[in-house]
Amino acid sequence: MPNVPDLVKEANGFSTFNPMQQKVLDAPWTTHNLVVASPTASGKTIIAELVGLESILNRKKKAMYTGPLRALASEHYNDLKKKYAEKHQIKFAVSTGELDSSSKYLSNFDFIFSTFEKLDSLLIHRAEWLQQIGVLIIDEVHELDSDRGATLEMIITKLRILNPKIQIVALSATIPNADELATWLKAELVESTYRPVPLKEGVHFHQTIVFKGNEQIELAQEDPFEGLLGDTMKQKKQALVFANTRPRAESLAKQTAVIINPLLSVEEKKSLEKLSQKIENALEIPTEQCKKLAHLIKNGVAFHHAGLIARQRELVEDNFRNGLLKVISSTPTLAVGCNLPAFRVIITSVQRFDFSGMKNIPVREYKQMAGRSGRPKYDKAGESIVLCKTEMEAEEVMRNYILGKMEEVSSKLGVQPVLRMHLLALIASKYIFDVDSMDDFFARTFYAQQYHDLDNLKRMLRGLIKELYELEFID
Repeated sequence: MPNVPDLVKEANGFSTFNPMQQKVLDAPWTTHNLVVASPTASGKTIIAELVGLESILNRKKKAMYTGPLRALASEHYNDLKKKYAEKHQIKFAVSTGELDSSSKYLSNFDFIFSTFEKLDSLLIHRAEWLQQIGVLIIDEVHELDSDRGATLEMIITKLRILNPKIQIVALSATIPNADELATWLKAELVESTYRPVPLKEGVHFHQTIVFKGNEQIELAQEDPFEGLLGDTMKQKKQALVFANTRPRAESLAKQTAVIINPLLSVEEKKSLEKLSQKIENALEIPTEQCKKLAHLIKNGVAFHHAGLIARQRELVEDNFRNGLLKVISSTPTLAVGCNLPAFRVIITSVQRFDFSGMKNIPVREYKQMAGRSGRPKYDKAGESIVLCKTEMEAEEVMRNYILGKMEEVSSKLGVQPVLRMHLLALIASKYIFDVDSMDDFFARTFYAQQYHDLDNLKRMLRGLIKELYELEFID
């Protein structure tokens, strides 16, 4: 039987595993469910490699990875395929679209990468090959607390019923109630504070950066971008700028281009010109967005959001990793999991717009963005800086975000419209067929584990059954 840890070390050019990864290897990782909670950039993807290869090579079972974003699934698929496909005869597949199909062809693959929504669709279609999965790797499991959290909760509950022997390995940034998740999943909890590059978190106001611990840096320029980006380039480093909307990400990229262009070398400008042409011609007929992005690329700057086509996203990410692009201005989607660290992260706002107006983002979301700073092998420390307009705002950000505690993860299944939709899907796909099977199914959810209030949940479910019957959705 192959020694999987040795294979993973060889494929990644490691001589040893880091302290967090070693902690997992000291746990019963080949047989038990695991919840791994450790800071952003601590190397959790290696855990996915270890358990995935162990399942495929030694247990002769499929491995499945699921995460919140298509970009994340594709990134890990490309990375692992490059490292293991040819050498170990492993067949890799990525499936994130076509939600109305059981995707039978996936039964021919060993390691499958998907989004939460795609996996939920496969479960609704009762794809038979799901019973051949040895391990399910759930990335960003703290998303149980997001607007797609109920879908993730349904996936886990259905899959544990459909495939009782499946091993579940849940990866998460540090969360206060990781033990509660581990109890629900009957899992070993591995918690670590290890981070390969120390993170310095601070705020910027009136030409001053104040870091946690009260270290201060004065900048000469009044404009925060000019000061921070000029200083970043002077140190021959890169920056990620986070904006709360797509238009804002694009306009900040435009503003940034003016600052970065004069600081580029002649050779860099030549290489950026070639990259710009590839970006513009990623589609047969370039759109306005293609032209806008291509123009910015010439200046060593790009924007990044879900509206980019896959090829453009790939080119932007690869050329940021190799150092040709100096600054990416992005929506917070880039903060989730994608391996794009920079020396400095600039967060332009800790608020975002939703249907009720502007509201503060969760501390967890701030920590995800801040965690993108600090590149292993390149930086001795990473810097994350929130832009503030006043000293009062800076004090509030320092208190609530930089020194603040992350929120606990809580189930989102108890919201009636969400519960109604999932209940109907469970009936239609025959996971439940009478009141007893309904009660049994929901007793296995994270909601039941967390609130210990099955009576209230049962009342809600019976009310919804009555409603669905009156609307003639069910017999």
